[in-house]
Amino acid sequence: MKIITVDQSTAMADCCLAAGYEAECCTDEVKALHVVESMQPALILVNHAVRGMETPDYLQMLLDSAPNASIVVVGQSLSDESVVQCLLVGAKGYLDLYQLPLYLPKLVDVLMRGEAWVSRKLVSRLLDAIRMMTAETQAV
Repeated sequence: MKIITVDQSTAMADCCLAAGYEAECCTDEVKALHVVESMQPALILVNHAVRGMETPDYLQMLLDSAPNASIVVVGQSLSDESVVQCLLVGAKGYLDLYQLPLYLPKLVDVLMRGEAWVSRKLVSRLLDAIRMMTAETQAV
């Protein structure tokens, strides 16, 4: 399985390689869009720190480039709201950066079965956000 990492360092790609996956690290997020479009990877790991609050917009661009890819946001103690915004645009999960070496094989297995990698707490927050969006749309 080919994994593309979008990160300012090679740490996430190194973790993927150590777990036995083929990985390519993109330290430039613009070049990453081209790499993703040409390679059509199954999994893209995006470090939230690369784009910060603009991450949801960037995730949308990645999904436009590779609609069948699963995207997981990796970060350090992100707020629930930040993670939910990423999930709303199509991310399939969130994992704390420090947990990546421990959970990467399980995360890949879960995603390849078509499931999401999110906590129950985040699922609840996501459902609340969807319900609020639906209510706003119906009010218009």
